[in-house]
Amino acid sequence: MGEERPSIGSGWLAWWPVVIGPLTVAGVWAASSVGWDWCLAKGPHEVIAICLLSAAVLTYVARTRTGGNPVHLLLTVLAVVFLLREIHWDWTSPGVYVAVACLGVWTAVWRKRLWPAVHVGRLWQWLCATGATYVLAQLIARRVLRDMLPDEQHLHSAYEELTENAAHLMLLVTAFADRFGRRPEHPAV
Repeated sequence: MGEERPSIGSGWLAWWPVVIGPLTVAGVWAASSVGWDWCLAKGPHEVIAICLLSAAVLTYVARTRTGGNPVHLLLTVLAVVFLLREIHWDWTSPGVYVAVACLGVWTAVWRKRLWPAVHVGRLWQWLCATGATYVLAQLIARRVLRDMLPDEQHLHSAYEELTENAAHLMLLVTAFADRFGRRPEHPAV
């Protein structure tokens, strides 16, 4: 019988989601280069963000109730925080920072419970890639990368909104990442 061969997506290949953010940035530049400005407008992407985050909240609520993975409960709260931020009420901006700080404390308190839970399936890879894409979106929003992005002054809003929506979509996919690439040595939590 011999050794079990690793599946596609094991090792470094399992980390392919980290390229989604940079590919989104490249896609914005490519769309602008070919004149597809219609797909770069801010307005529709604001609505798409609310839809993606609403779907993520509902999905995480369902996964929390049925899955038993404590990471899903934490990500439910995170998805709600991001959704409130996208709605742009007066109180949501400062509330986001308070909520993220509370989530950080909650994560620190639960760290021993969360650590094995994030290593089920491909959850760890998707969490890291999603976080990296959110960080990329924030770097773009704060114009840290303005000298590195082509035509940043003209495309700033498109870079920011589309990268943020890529992260929102990744957050939604992450709800199921514990089901990807499941191996016997990583039983369900």
